[in-house]
Amino acid sequence: MRSIIGCVALLALSVGAVAEARPPGPPPLHIVILEQADELGISDAQADALEAAAEAHKAGADAAHQAMRVAMEFGDGNAVAAAEAGLEQLRATMEAELEAVLGTETWQRVQAELPPPPPRDGRPPGAERGRDQAR
Repeated sequence: MRSIIGCVALLALSVGAVAEARPPGPPPLHIVILEQADELGISDAQADALEAAAEAHKAGADAAHQAMRVAMEFGDGNAVAAAEAGLEQLRATMEAELEAVLGTETWQRVQAELPPPPPRDGRPPGAERGRDQAR
């Protein structure tokens, strides 16, 4: 009987783990750009500058993503909205730095070739999240 209970408990844990697993997100934008460096005509100096910019923002990005995970876990709509705003600001800052490194023409080519971001929680990109979860 104990072995059956143990097996059921183990099965429940593994099903829970599978249910919680999420597919990996897309690679960071600077990695996508660096993978196409030759096609985009990116110099070694530009590639180094892209990597330096990404590294400079890594800790902030990790903290912002953690803040979002915690806010979503607790269902705090205001905290989700604040975390989303922080992530948006970080994205805008990073994109401005990427454009400064690559130049406007190359940056526009990169943007034109990128697929749109995947929808989040069934909402189209840019849809407000905080208000929906606060209810």
